[in-house]
Amino acid sequence: MPKSAPIIIIDDDLDDIEFLISALKDLNIPNELICFTNVEGVFGYLRKANSKPFLIFCDINMPRKNGLDLKKELDADPVVRNKCIPFIFFSTSASMDLVDQAFGELHVQGYFQKLSSHEETMHTLSTIIEYWKLCKHPNR
Repeated sequence: MPKSAPIIIIDDDLDDIEFLISALKDLNIPNELICFTNVEGVFGYLRKANSKPFLIFCDINMPRKNGLDLKKELDADPVVRNKCIPFIFFSTSASMDLVDQAFGELHVQGYFQKLSSHEETMHTLSTIIEYWKLCKHPNR
């Protein structure tokens, strides 16, 4: 995974953002971490960004526009869609309805429930990142 490929974190809860950042740093992930506390700025960033982010971790429940709405918007834009950025929901909410909608309608590449344990979160993040590092994928 090239260091120049940032990891995007989208979550309205600053504590959750810090928790993810801490886990990624403890895993010695060298990628730049770009964080958004709402979805409004994400689309513009991805549309204009020259580099292709390595991964997007997105919460589902956010005010105004939620993660589901963001994923629909990104999929509808050919410029962003053609960047083939793996989109992973990382959320407290994990009802089967949300999981079915995320995979069935939005074709996300992953859906993981937030964990309260730092060690469990590190294990989950490590597994996700290792998978995408090894995956044959248009961005690699």
